[in-house]
Amino acid sequence: MIFGLAFFGREANYVIWGLYALGIFVAAIAGILLSRTIFKTREESTFVIELPAYSMPSLKNLWLTISQRTGQFIRHAGTVILAASVVIWILLNLPLGVSSLKDSWFGRINNVIAPAFRPAGFDSWEASGSLVTGLIAKEVVVSTMSQIYVGEEREDDIQERSTFAKDIRSIGAGFLNATIEAGKELVEVLTPGLRIFQTNQEAEATALSEELNKVFSPLKALAFLVFVLLYVPCVATLATIRGEFGWKWAVFSAVYQTGAAWIVAVFVYQVGRLLGYA
Repeated sequence: MIFGLAFFGREANYVIWGLYALGIFVAAIAGILLSRTIFKTREESTFVIELPAYSMPSLKNLWLTISQRTGQFIRHAGTVILAASVVIWILLNLPLGVSSLKDSWFGRINNVIAPAFRPAGFDSWEASGSLVTGLIAKEVVVSTMSQIYVGEEREDDIQERSTFAKDIRSIGAGFLNATIEAGKELVEVLTPGLRIFQTNQEAEATALSEELNKVFSPLKALAFLVFVLLYVPCVATLATIRGEFGWKWAVFSAVYQTGAAWIVAVFVYQVGRLLGYA
């Protein structure tokens, strides 16, 4: 939504709707291609399911189902999410004493990855870095960009070196703030149409939009949105695929979705350039 409002104004709703339609279209095409290639040799089987009589579920059965599914998700996805979060945190904070995300291992690695996205129009380390953190959850893409572009600690303003104790306090404060914000969001959901809490999210979104306008054009933003839409799902989804079908299919899903996202994003950007929208 932030990208839509920043670059497309009143047309943002049409762009967002178009992204949904594109996702459905690409999924249909991928299903057709896979069914005629990789899954072609598999024997067709008849699937028959008998629907039970509909009735109000009992609280006991509801609790058992929720606890079973939640426990299964935590076992399959929790370890992967934790591992990915730890790796990214380490990359953001090494080498020791780093005062800028660009100079951290995270920035250096993404500076190497960035040229791969040049045909799609977004070849900055900030863009590729937000895509990497988006592996934890795609919502993190925007928060990463907000941290990079409009974070409170600018490179020129940092005067003290980060220490382990300061990092621990920062993590604790961040977790507490996230918990409070999650509670506010839950209250807002439970009271539709009634705005209870006033936050500064609008101001932050406006500041981020202004910064994004300096580094993205509408065409580049559209290509970026297309890539975010189609590329590898979050690690929780990959962990679920691994739990159900094994690592082979989890890796295959990550590779083919990322490849498809790159191809479609490059197509959108290059066609847009040919049409004079660059």
